[in-house]
Amino acid sequence: MKKKKTFVIVKTSFDATHNWPDATNFLKYPHHHKFYVVVFIQTIPGDMNRTFEFFEIKKIVDQCIQNLLDNTDDMPSIGALSTEAFSDLLYSELCNKFREVGKPIDDIEVRIRVMEDNNAGSVTCIYGGCNESID
Repeated sequence: MKKKKTFVIVKTSFDATHNWPDATNFLKYPHHHKFYVVVFIQTIPGDMNRTFEFFEIKKIVDQCIQNLLDNTDDMPSIGALSTEAFSDLLYSELCNKFREVGKPIDDIEVRIRVMEDNNAGSVTCIYGGCNESID
């Protein structure tokens, strides 16, 4: 029997710095990237009217990213976070925000892709509920 998963997708980007304090080269200093984020949210099987509208998801994703940025300097920063660590924090923010607007994402798969300068990055796939720790 065939199995199918369908996802809605939104893309966004933001400028920020980050650094690796323990690095022995230029990476230990704050350096700039344009981060590209793509969020995939699984649609509920049989829900062809879509529980999540694109513009709603985009607005929520952008708000959650802004919540994670340190804006104390001229350029926003994600500190010493990798793209993988940023994805984990973004997922937690998304869980809280979607629950707040009455559309929890607890039982659906969410994939988050974060790229540095659209050249390299990570994809995190999460399924299993917002209240559980990420393994």
